[in-house]
Amino acid sequence: TQTIFIAVNPLPSVVISGTNAICLNDSAIFTASGAATYLWSNSSTNTSITATPTVTSIYSVIGTSSLGCSFTQTIFITVNPLPTVTIAGTNSICLNNTTTLTASGATTYSWSNTSTNTSIVISPTTMTTYSVIGTDALGCKNIDQFTVNVSPLPTVMVSGNDTICANDSTTLNASGANTYLWSNSSTNTSITVAPSSSIVYSVTGTDAVGCSATQTLTVTVNQLPVLTLSPTTTLCTGNSMSLTVSGALNYTWSTSSNSSSITVSPTVSTYYSVTGEDSFGCMKKDSVYIMVDPCAGIKEFGSTNSEVFVFPNPAKDNVTVSFTIKEIGAYTISVIDMFGRIVKTENGKSVTGENSHLIYLTDISKGLYFITIQQSENRFRTKVVVE
Repeated sequence: TQTIFIAVNPLPSVVISGTNAICLNDSAIFTASGAATYLWSNSSTNTSITATPTVTSIYSVIGTSSLGCSFTQTIFITVNPLPTVTIAGTNSICLNNTTTLTASGATTYSWSNTSTNTSIVISPTTMTTYSVIGTDALGCKNIDQFTVNVSPLPTVMVSGNDTICANDSTTLNASGANTYLWSNSSTNTSITVAPSSSIVYSVTGTDAVGCSATQTLTVTVNQLPVLTLSPTTTLCTGNSMSLTVSGALNYTWSTSSNSSSITVSPTVSTYYSVTGEDSFGCMKKDSVYIMVDPCAGIKEFGSTNSEVFVFPNPAKDNVTVSFTIKEIGAYTISVIDMFGRIVKTENGKSVTGENSHLIYLTDISKGLYFITIQQSENRFRTKVVVE
């Protein structure tokens, strides 16, 4: 009898170590152990392989022991898709404005400005590209970018006369934009204004892309000079008098004189006007009325025949005219305004010596008046102020 001994060698215990889940575009390292040599399903004979599958896959390795025994081991690897990360927001803003960018499609976010919020508020001064890395619940990451363009503001300008005199106007013109809105609510390119005091006007100009800028202009208003002029008076024909004015720098009279004082000899009642101009070029006009009285063959009371007084002066409701005269006879007493118009006439009869005449003023407007007493060829003229 013949026998033979058969040795049964055990199979090697082949083990594959490594991750069984990756994200798309990532790699996994698989390492085999438990045998002497290895043959992978990708034909590699290395102990370790690096795999970058794009879909879920199975990798296998045949491990052979030193005794020539082999065993096959497999590993299943899942490829998780990347999250679809998206940035939403306004991609064009005006300089100095802000915009909000919001990320979506992942669980957590990391922005290029180091923020980890879902949304960021930005205010770039030049065109800038922002990026965000979004990570989903499986740890897979993806990135998105968003470029924000920055438009410059329009160069808005306001032109026009910024210094005027009271009662004058000036036109302000805006330029540098497409549309305009003024502080007085006008939407015209130009506005004409006549402020009574110094004021600041502003205009907001908007260009074709909707960017706006504001410009201001201060309009200084210089007040008119206050002229002080000789008062209205009466002058006898053939006489002359001086008219003076003050309160300005330069003067122009209706007589063409440029002096602050002129001498006039009107033959008829006349208005004299003068325009005063101050150092700012602001002008004010005023006038004085000179009444011309022939005064021919008339004697004034108070020379040899009479003395006349009015009281009270200024008067309100009535005034008493008191005069002393050496002649007896009828007289007429008249109240005359500054334009030479007789506004009231009363008659009386004088006695030798002191006389008085009461005149009621309730129907006479306020102002300066002349009171004239006429008796035969004698006349006296005096003034009274009615308040």
